[in-house]
Amino acid sequence: YHSEMLFRVKVVSQAEFTAHMDKLKADGNTGLLGDAYNRNPNLNEIK
Repeated sequence: YHSEMLFRVKVVSQAEFTAHMDKLKADGNTGLLGDAYNRNPNLNEIK
């Protein structure tokens, strides 16, 4: 079903991207997913 997924891509300058990310962060739109949601078993190895 991935072949049926449609995306819109907008190319922006680095400055515009950084400004948008800064605004999202200022608005509280931040977060991290823990390793519990990591589906790549190679990254879940105990070091």
